[in-house]
Amino acid sequence: EDHVVGPSFVDRMQVAFPNHRGPFHVPGAGHFLQWERPRILESALVMMAADLLTTRGTPR
Repeated sequence: EDHVVGPSFVDRMQVAFPNHRGPFHVPGAGHFLQWERPRILESALVMMAADLLTTRGTPR
C-alpha cells in the first residue's frame, strides 16, 4: 500500500487527464523510478514516444 499516493489517485488522474497513457505500474518500485528501475522507465518512455508519433504524426 502506498502512503503517499492513495487508492483513488488513478481514478482522479483519469478525470484530470482524459488523454493519459497508463497507469504505468512497476512492481517493487517506489517514487523514484528513474533511479530504481532506469531501464524499465527508458523502455516505457521510448514506447510512449513512438506511440505518440504514430498516432499524432511527426511534429513540424
